[in-house]
Amino acid sequence: MMQQKIGELYKEAGVNPLAGCLPLLIQMPILMGMFYALQGYAYSGTPSFLWLASLSEPDPHYVLPVLSALSTWFVQKQTSSETNQQMKIMMIVMPIFIGWISLNFASGLVLYWVTMNLVQIVQQWWMYRNEDSAGKKGVA
Repeated sequence: MMQQKIGELYKEAGVNPLAGCLPLLIQMPILMGMFYALQGYAYSGTPSFLWLASLSEPDPHYVLPVLSALSTWFVQKQTSSETNQQMKIMMIVMPIFIGWISLNFASGLVLYWVTMNLVQIVQQWWMYRNEDSAGKKGVA
């Protein structure tokens, strides 16, 4: 009975309970594939990419792990409403966890994560911008 009431409340408010997980479910096969591909890749003749000697090695200067934590925080901040205490705690813990696990991942994988977070940030900004302008046009 309680689950039905929660479902009705979600419908009333226009909330999709899977909205936060769905993009990650789509990206997960790509992340896993890149993880395993870059894990066994050790070609020493490749030129460096910016400050990275190899995309299959962890970032020696920890720039990408910090960027992954910051971009994850920004994505969460942009898409959540922080209504309860548990959500506020997750807003702190999840980006720190992502940054921590990014320390030992291949730079290429972390670069992909940061890039996809930036794409998501721009996409969300674009959607909110269009929503705001449509709302203003409807009022006038």
